[in-house]
Amino acid sequence: ILLQINARLNEIEHSGGVEVEIKRTSIIANDFRDKISDLPFEIKTESLSNSVTAVFCKSGSAKEIVDKLKFDYDIWINPNGGELADKMFRVGHIGDLTLEDNDKLIDAFKDLEKRGILK
Repeated sequence: ILLQINARLNEIEHSGGVEVEIKRTSIIANDFRDKISDLPFEIKTESLSNSVTAVFCKSGSAKEIVDKLKFDYDIWINPNGGELADKMFRVGHIGDLTLEDNDKLIDAFKDLEKRGILK
């Protein structure tokens, strides 16, 4: 794990430093949030982090969405546990992600909507 952390820190340093990484992550997070605005989701948090977005399903099952994305589209998002397991999931924005990854996820959401899984 320490070697992986070291490699990631070196990547950040070589790509322009922490400020560049923070800006890149912010762009990816805001792009994702903009693109889900016409989908049956809600973002209830007022103080948003660049690293992750908590997404609430207006209807339908968050657990089913997480599973369908994983098994049908090979896209992994973060399930929630406890009382919110069927109402919320989280989408991460840090790491080796791009705007094209957001597009792929949004396309999968829209396909799930066509299939009646997102309502």
